[in-house]
Amino acid sequence: PLLVGSPLTGLALAWGITLAAPPPAAPPGPPLPVREVLRQLDQRHGLDGLDWVRPVGGGARLARVTPPGGTAIVYRVTPSGLEKLPANWPRILHEGTWGGAWGGVANIATALALLMLGVSGVWLWWRRRRMRAALLRARAA
Repeated sequence: PLLVGSPLTGLALAWGITLAAPPPAAPPGPPLPVREVLRQLDQRHGLDGLDWVRPVGGGARLARVTPPGGTAIVYRVTPSGLEKLPANWPRILHEGTWGGAWGGVANIATALALLMLGVSGVWLWWRRRRMRAALLRARAA
């Protein structure tokens, strides 16, 4: 499942599949200043697990926080406060931001397994091709 999960979640990201309802519309107005975004996040979580802050349409910004040992949480930060958005599970699974450090370890193990499968497949194909060419040369001789 892990070997199939990584490519499938990548395809879900490419096709915009989130498995969550779309969030409500952002409030109108200019984007919230980053200083205010950081203040609000610091009050709720602290800034240790802050991954990113991005502008979105209207007077809001998105911010992702990954608490220690937890799953990433995305907030819409508006002048009225933080609004937790529904989890985008394909992104969380693909990036390994689930289950704290274990999610990252599982993603590294999956990436190494996929890399080994790719390298071993090319190696076996190349050996088979060399053996076939040697057999054809032997038959021709």
